[in-house]
Amino acid sequence: MSNTISIKKYDIERANKYDNDSTVNQGNRDVHVEFLDHVLEFFIENNIINTPYSLLELGCGTGFFSKIILKKFPKMHAYLVDGSKSMIKIANKNLHKMLERITFINNDFNHINLEKFNNSIDLVFSALAIHHLNQNDKTALLNKIYNCMNKSSLFILYDLHNTDSELSNNLLEFIACKQIQKKTYKKLDLSFQIEELEINNLIKKDREIKCAENDQETTIKYHTDMLCTLGFQNITVFYQEHRFFGLVAQKI
Repeated sequence: MSNTISIKKYDIERANKYDNDSTVNQGNRDVHVEFLDHVLEFFIENNIINTPYSLLELGCGTGFFSKIILKKFPKMHAYLVDGSKSMIKIANKNLHKMLERITFINNDFNHINLEKFNNSIDLVFSALAIHHLNQNDKTALLNKIYNCMNKSSLFILYDLHNTDSELSNNLLEFIACKQIQKKTYKKLDLSFQIEELEINNLIKKDREIKCAENDQETTIKYHTDMLCTLGFQNITVFYQEHRFFGLVAQKI
């Protein structure tokens, strides 16, 4: 199944709610931002990579991470890719003060042409997007990513993962939904329980959403092994929060 199916789910209404919903169902965004900053600081301050001047972001969404990275590197030009026109429209609005430094690309990952960037991109970033692809399409995209990067550049990935164990996957799902439950009660300032937020109902809804969006998570080991096979080095998983993970890989 093509990831075009999941792209269609991001209609105008869903796109408009995305950032607000993300504070509840996308893990700890503050920690994601903090760790991203730490990773970039480590590689730059230790002269492992040069200051990046070009960014390719795959699945830019509303531009949440795009703005953070562009603020950190004021001379950077960003190529922001997303398959949803609604998302790009919102990103355009959110990044309106930086538009002269941005090229938006509206395309899905299976059809995007990255050959034009041939060994020229300093930093590739993707958050919670690649898991919509099946393994063959993931591999093809990761290969395109490697080929578009220059030497000593970085690929930073935040995404969802699963395991080879059904019980483990159910545990990670349960913990994730318990976090959604806790954050939702806090956000709504509720002091009483409601049926919609009972854990079994949250798990059912979570599964429906993942099915509708064509989520096809793979293991962390798959990601690290595939990146190694493609030629990436210094592959490091620097973050894990129930079913979310973050890794960095270098092209040398």
